[in-house]
Amino acid sequence: MGYWDVFVDYFMFRQLRGCPAELFFTYAQIVLDNFSYFSLSYIMVIYLSNDFDYNDEEAGWIFGMQGLSLTISTIVLGFSSDFFGLRRTILLGNLLTMVARVTMAITISRPVLLLMLLGVESIGGSLNRPALLIAVQRFTSIDKRSVGFSACVVAMNFGAFIAAPVVEILRRSRNDQPAFEMGDMNGYRYILLVSAGVSGLSFILTFFVRDIYVSSNGTVERNHHITSH
Repeated sequence: MGYWDVFVDYFMFRQLRGCPAELFFTYAQIVLDNFSYFSLSYIMVIYLSNDFDYNDEEAGWIFGMQGLSLTISTIVLGFSSDFFGLRRTILLGNLLTMVARVTMAITISRPVLLLMLLGVESIGGSLNRPALLIAVQRFTSIDKRSVGFSACVVAMNFGAFIAAPVVEILRRSRNDQPAFEMGDMNGYRYILLVSAGVSGLSFILTFFVRDIYVSSNGTVERNHHITSH
């Protein structure tokens, strides 16, 4: 038994034995993506009020608009992997979310914040998340697909679960400083930077994913087309 099979058995993924390592890289990216998404969700309304002086109603509306923007972007751009390829789509999605979160962490401008939150962040998320789900399908055979997507749900929930305590630790570590001063950042801005770093890590992981797919008979094949399988 090889090292990879021992790893899979140890984590009780026996039914996913034989799947390429790319599937587990994808699960790691799903954990990271959900961690960063929920980290932002937990703080965004408070961040808008705390650092940009929006009242509670305005902050709530902006956060709701971000969800609407993400939904519309996903509908419009959800098929991007068919045109750009799966790997390029995930790379671009992570790059955009990373840029958006770094910018939101350092800006003191309302227009820049709204551009990043409602525009760049939403577009990045709409590219990344559908592509990761396609990747789960692409890296599993038909007989293992249901288990593969069940593990995908576990990865999503795990990312959301660990976001809350990390957010609380980072927030408390900076004592909720309300003002942004050059050289000093409050807990909310640190959370945005951590979220950007998580997107950067996911970006790097994508380079370890080969352009392959699992065929209907369970064999790993090289993908010679731009479109996803």
